Amino acid sequence: MATIRPIESRDSDQWSPVFEQYRAFDHLAPDPAVIKKVWGWLSDPQHNLDALVVEDHSEIVGFALYRQFPRPVTATTGVYLDDLYVVPSSRGRGHAQQLITAVTDIANANHATLIRWICAQDNTIAQHLYERIATRTAWITYEDTMQ
Repeated sequence: MATIRPIESRDSDQWSPVFEQYRAFDHLAPDPAVIKKVWGWLSDPQHNLDALVVEDHSEIVGFALYRQFPRPVTATTGVYLDDLYVVPSSRGRGHAQQLITAVTDIANANHATLIRWICAQDNTIAQHLYERIATRTAWITYEDTMQ
């Protein structure tokens, strides 16, 4: 019964609380300004962030946020899967894999050469799915938080 589809302007009221749950899952405090800004990006056709939602019985229960990026070393384009989330009550139904498959279809349609994403080291449940469908890399991620 679940449907994967592009996010639409009518989804704001349902998407926002799911995105807030995702932020809480990442141990981030509630911040309406962040939700408003991200929704603004998703609503702006000129912004490179895009989203798919998984809708089950007319209710948004998950999403994937993704964007294209240039790969200078190969002179190709990739797709970066920034965020993937399914609400706890809807997990175990294949929604995360459906979202990744849909992003893969979009990447293929746009001639991308890879899809890349990161996963928290302690998120072993997600890693079980990811390791069935993708290759764990040897790359180490660094961050320099700007003030």
